[in-house]
Amino acid sequence: MTAAAFSKGLLALEGELTPILVQMVKSANTNGLLYNDCDSSKYQNMAKSRLHELMQQDRDFTAEDREKINPGNALSISTALDFVKNPVKCCEHVQDLIQRLMDIVRIKKDDPKTKDMLIASVIREMTHHTYTITIPLHPK
Repeated sequence: MTAAAFSKGLLALEGELTPILVQMVKSANTNGLLYNDCDSSKYQNMAKSRLHELMQQDRDFTAEDREKINPGNALSISTALDFVKNPVKCCEHVQDLIQRLMDIVRIKKDDPKTKDMLIASVIREMTHHTYTITIPLHPK
């Protein structure tokens, strides 16, 4: 959970704390972060770039990859890397699963048993959001 998400949850509270949190999150010179670290965006972008590069490799993660991705040897990240194994194949698998889901949704959308207005509305939203997710998964 990010500091901004945490603060956003607290914003539902009433009282004097809310305006302070709003200002902390929305302050123009903090780039939406709760601390004023001008270099934070640079470091975030560097980390994203390194991860993006490592996640584009069509092979299982090597010990060197694991060290770059998880230098602190966090158990949760290590478990995720064990699950992913080959990032390109994993993304292709996720894309295949989403495509299967989309096929089921298209069938259900036209089925008289599932076509009532509420379900159709939910299915339309789900179709739109699922489609937008699949676009960046597998660049051609």
